[in-house]
Amino acid sequence: MTPEPELPRALPDKATIVRDALVLQAKLVVDGLRDAILIPVSLVAAVLNLLQLPGRKSMIFYEVVQAGRRSERWIDLFEAADRVYPRSDEQKNMAGLDELLAQVESQLRGQPHAGSAANPDGESAESVLDRIRAVRRRFRRDGVSGGED
Repeated sequence: MTPEPELPRALPDKATIVRDALVLQAKLVVDGLRDAILIPVSLVAAVLNLLQLPGRKSMIFYEVVQAGRRSERWIDLFEAADRVYPRSDEQKNMAGLDELLAQVESQLRGQPHAGSAANPDGESAESVLDRIRAVRRRFRRDGVSGGED
């Protein structure tokens, strides 16, 4: 059984809420522009790496990915939520989209995906999706939006 989520801190004052809302909007714009730039740049970089001559050791694609990672950390899109809802250890250690994609890829290839941090027992993709849905329901119950099922 998972522990109850930590109660939110006191609600910030109105000026802080306005500031955080404006900062979030600015960060969403910056994040969207970054994504709009990274989509074509990463595709071109991947094609260049695929077309390079044998023996050349170019990592253009991974340099683009690393730049994207740095920019993601720099933007820190949802940092304002920490002001009211501190991140629990479970949230800090929650498996991300990469882990889910690895599990889906393994299922599509017909290979078990066992032994990973998020899936140590080799559970099925349906079981993983059920766990994701349960987390989303918990977030909704606690007032955190997570999209639609």
